[in-house]
Amino acid sequence: MFKKELEKEAVATKEMLAAVANDQYNWKPHPKSMSIRQLTTHIAELPSWIGMALNTSELDFAITTYSLTAIDNTTTLLAVFEKNLEDGRNQLANGKEATLDQP
Repeated sequence: MFKKELEKEAVATKEMLAAVANDQYNWKPHPKSMSIRQLTTHIAELPSWIGMALNTSELDFAITTYSLTAIDNTTTLLAVFEKNLEDGRNQLANGKEATLDQP
């Protein structure tokens, strides 16, 4: 079920990311908002969170180090998404199936 949903969402996500113009990466919808670079990079990285969700019991941003991937063009953005999508696919393929009676 998750694999099917991942593939469905990947199509829409790739279309949205491909629409980002190379000269708009510093644009912000509001002065207090993240830039399009930050927002789209986050979206492109989300498939890599599948492994984290399957293999860890918690996520604490206070102790977890994170550095934003350097993205300045749509070609790189799409490549980051594809790399993370492949990682997410692999994590789902290697994950253990749970039954409703397991914690």
